Amino acid sequence: AEDSLWRQYFKHEDDSAPKWALREGFHRYPYEWSVQVSPNGLRCAAFAPQAGLFLLGANTGIGVYNASVGVSSRRITGLGSGVSLLAVSADAGRCFAALDNGRVVRVNLMGDAGCELLTTYAPHLGAVRAIALSPDGSLLATSGNDRTVRIWDAESLELRATWNAHPEVAMVLAFSPDSRT
Repeated sequence: AEDSLWRQYFKHEDDSAPKWALREGFHRYPYEWSVQVSPNGLRCAAFAPQAGLFLLGANTGIGVYNASVGVSSRRITGLGSGVSLLAVSADAGRCFAALDNGRVVRVNLMGDAGCELLTTYAPHLGAVRAIALSPDGSLLATSGNDRTVRIWDAESLELRATWNAHPEVAMVLAFSPDSRT
């Protein structure tokens, strides 16, 4: 399935990365994307396959790209800090970005007026180190320097659960395919 998505959106039968992606600092390895920090401040990426969108987080904000051709369709700026992490639902109906200042922003990518900032909140004491959106888009998981992992309702941003007995900072978070764990 991953290979067919790659070909559908990037149309490179030889599995090479499109020139626009390489120009932005991306490299494709089997079954994953790798982002290297580039001179233009690129820091993270997310893919919304059902919407055909590719998001790039940078020092200056978020770029939203048409994944088929690599054309930037929207920009989100004025966030007050660089974007360090991105999480987006497959249909792009929900998008969250962790910022360098420890805040998380929820962004509307699908509005008629283009991208708009919906809300900003600080889920942890200190920096946010990992962020994940459940496959069904209903839950958001965050971890921070305070060594807690928190689960949030992605719509209301109501805190659902907190785990604080972890001995180290969780640097990677993921949900199961059924969004239950």
